[in-house]
Amino acid sequence: MRSFVTGWVQSEYGGRVKQLESDITFHIGKQEAELTLRVNSAAFYGDLNQLKNLIGAGADPKNTDYDGRSPLVPAKCLLSICHRQAVN
Repeated sequence: MRSFVTGWVQSEYGGRVKQLESDITFHIGKQEAELTLRVNSAAFYGDLNQLKNLIGAGADPKNTDYDGRSPLVPAKCLLSICHRQAVN
């Protein structure tokens, strides 16, 4: 009986630990996705101060959003537009 109770408690505890790990992984992924979206948005609008703040807070500018875009793409486009305007 004792081994049955011990096994049941360990099984119940192990299931809760796995669920907790799954929940934590989900929430970390969600936060990273939101942070990446904010970085891409700041890059798209050319908000250098916001970009610096987000990167300083731990955002990775190499992460891509749900469409596979990184903040480097809008930044490159913005630089290209600025360069064309400066030349003309």
